[in-house]
Amino acid sequence: MTWEKDLIVLGADADVLALMRSLILKRSQDLGIRPLTAEKAEFLKDVLHDSSPPDAVASLLRGFLRTHQRALVIRDLEGSGYEERGATELENAITDELSRNGWSGGRAEAIVIEPEIERWLRFDSPLFAQAIREASRRPAAWRLDEFREKQGEMIAATGGEENQKPVRPKEVFEQILRAYRIPRSAKLYGQIAEEESVNGCTVKSFCKMVATLQKWFPATP
Repeated sequence: MTWEKDLIVLGADADVLALMRSLILKRSQDLGIRPLTAEKAEFLKDVLHDSSPPDAVASLLRGFLRTHQRALVIRDLEGSGYEERGATELENAITDELSRNGWSGGRAEAIVIEPEIERWLRFDSPLFAQAIREASRRPAAWRLDEFREKQGEMIAATGGEENQKPVRPKEVFEQILRAYRIPRSAKLYGQIAEEESVNGCTVKSFCKMVATLQKWFPATP
């Protein structure tokens, strides 16, 4: 079958979509995938945001079933209603529902970030610091150390990095924005994703997203 487009990405909000758009359209080599263009990759915001249940996700994507080869769903665990059941159960529920609605044969995947998309941001990265400085547009004293300490407090280590569990990274990120008088915007998420090291994030959901794209769109066909 000939597809009109390679991919539809369904994101819970503009922040997620800006981040994913930068990664997929501008960082293909770093991700280890073949280049995807804006003409072949589409990005759609879920009107119900993170609370969108699996059947609503399937309904939103039904119109893309015969035109787009793959569907990728990205959302936060926080605000989903699955907080107690966990990210894996929500991912399975979404992919099962999509499969029942025609996205079978591994054409669709769900990535649930625990707890929020800010978990993918590396507050201790020099590139993150540079993005904050540029966005603030003022030579303010650099105070990221205190936020790095907050990030450390957010994590309850239970073993290796892959098992570490963050708590409310969105709140820490919002504190950083307030401290530097930076208006909250999806553009900043896209800028960070465009510049940050792809290999630097070892969060399980991020690694799953990268592995999924590599499986679907290998750099060497």
